[in-house]
Amino acid sequence: MKNKLSTILVLTIVLIAIYFCDFIFPSAPGSTAANFLKIGVGARATGMGEAAVGVCDDVNSIYWNPAGLGTISNAESSFLYTKWLADMSYQYFLNAYPVKSDGLPNQTLGLAIYNFTYGDIQGADYEGLKTKNLRAGDLAICISDGIKLDDVIDLKNFYAGLSVKYIGETLDNKKASAFAGDAGIFNKQNLLNGEMGFGLSVRNVGSGLKFVSESYPLPMNISFGTSYKRNLFGLEDPLTLAVDVNYPNDNKFYFNGGAEYWIINLIGVRVGYKTGQDIGSGIRAGVGLKMNIFQIDVAYAGYDKLGDTYRLGMTLKFGKPTKLRVTTMPVSTGEVDSLLKSAEKLYNDGRFAEAILEYSKVLHLDATNKSAIECMRKCNEKLKTRD
Repeated sequence: MKNKLSTILVLTIVLIAIYFCDFIFPSAPGSTAANFLKIGVGARATGMGEAAVGVCDDVNSIYWNPAGLGTISNAESSFLYTKWLADMSYQYFLNAYPVKSDGLPNQTLGLAIYNFTYGDIQGADYEGLKTKNLRAGDLAICISDGIKLDDVIDLKNFYAGLSVKYIGETLDNKKASAFAGDAGIFNKQNLLNGEMGFGLSVRNVGSGLKFVSESYPLPMNISFGTSYKRNLFGLEDPLTLAVDVNYPNDNKFYFNGGAEYWIINLIGVRVGYKTGQDIGSGIRAGVGLKMNIFQIDVAYAGYDKLGDTYRLGMTLKFGKPTKLRVTTMPVSTGEVDSLLKSAEKLYNDGRFAEAILEYSKVLHLDATNKSAIECMRKCNEKLKTRD
């Protein structure tokens, strides 16, 4: 019953936000500054059509929805290089670090550094005569925090996150800066032997950037995303489907959609589509490769006559090494469900050590079962409080 109420609460918040978006944001293309903030972060998310607000399961949540940081149980770092249009390029570094402390809810802190370079720009004087080349660049530094609301209030599988960021732009000897913030919520629920995710985020709420005497607002965006993840054929080969709807303050709303499928937990194949493109088809695609604690991702996005863009990223996950699925035998969902019910009864009876043994049996059958992993953590915490 609580799960249903949680889902209804999320959908109510989302519908209210979407209803008011058209009143809050008039369409004014080209009216914002620091537009590098609109370039989607992460080769994985790009390959899925930039539908990521409702996925929220890795360090790239810092950009898309900071609430997703609360789902991360081990430290992660990500580096990415983007070959943008013409001579422009985009690099960033992301890091997520879980923090546990007595008396405070468990949380995950995030740090992100974004750097966009324009290359050499031909200068000109008032008469149109060429002068020296100019240098221009953008920089953003972001600090984030995501928590699991279970540890604060009685809302199961709810997460919330906040970010604050410094934004700076440089054009030759002129500089401008601003401060902004992001906020998000995320909820996930079990559905039809899979996992449904709901996310809502608001990005780049803050002061405008002022060059000389002109001031321009930041590219604010309200996004709602939903996802569905399920292992196919009873195997540990997850398929993720995702859809986002976006309401920017400088254009009309647009949709993103995408899919990702992992083969034997080694190779990820992605495809997606982004609507609202001024130029280009909106098609996105990418692949991923897992190697021990490393994950390498590549993505493609085309912009018709302007050219193609490519993203190359590497993520380090400092936890258990990646394990390949080497069996073709499907996981017995009936046996897993039976063990989970038995373990839950032992937990409710206060028999935490026995419950841990049952959850271990679940993980032997399904090593990625998030319910078993989370409940084992709770059992260990209960045993520690007894000591």
